[in-house]
This record gives sequence, C-alpha cells and structure tokens, in this order.
Amino acid sequence: MSKLHNIIRDIASADSKRWREPKPRRGEIKLQWGKIPHMGPDLVVAGDAATDRSDRSLVMYAFISPQMEDGFEEPSLAEELHSRGYDLRTLRFSIRKTETAA
Repeated sequence: MSKLHNIIRDIASADSKRWREPKPRRGEIKLQWGKIPHMGPDLVVAGDAATDRSDRSLVMYAFISPQMEDGFEEPSLAEELHSRGYDLRTLRFSIRKTETAA
C-alpha cells in the first residue's frame, strides 16, 4: 500500500461527514475530497461530457503520483501538502476549458 493510500484511509476513517460527488459545470474538471456512489471518501476528480477522460486522469495524476527527481522518488503533491500540515479534505481544484470562437 502506498503512503498516500494510508493517509487517505486514515482521514476517511476519522471523518464522519457525509461527502458528496463533485458537480462540475460544463467543460470543467473538479478535484476535491468527496465520495462517489458505493465507495468511501477519497480525493475525487469529476468532469462532464465536454471533458476528456484522459484530461481528468491527468489532473488526478498530477496530485497523487509520486515524482521522480534524479532517480529518487519524491512524494506526490497530496503527500507533500499533508506532511506540511494541510488538510486534504479542504483541497479543491477546478479548471474550465477555454471557450472557442464559433
């Protein structure tokens, strides 16, 4: 099990709040602490039909994947923020596609 998985499991088990699935606007990708049906609380990325699944995966990857620096594994952004005392349940990130001229 990864370090981030343990962090998320500990946060989720100590949390009694009812979390919901993020509701993005059209063309928006949202990442935040939430819950998808039949799963426990976790960092959740959501988007609508106007966003590619690969784009949502890229956002999640940027937050949870460990980084390699000079052959050494560095903590993921989420792990680093947690180790610096930030509460991952308050993490919110959203980005919208630019409107193209018709």
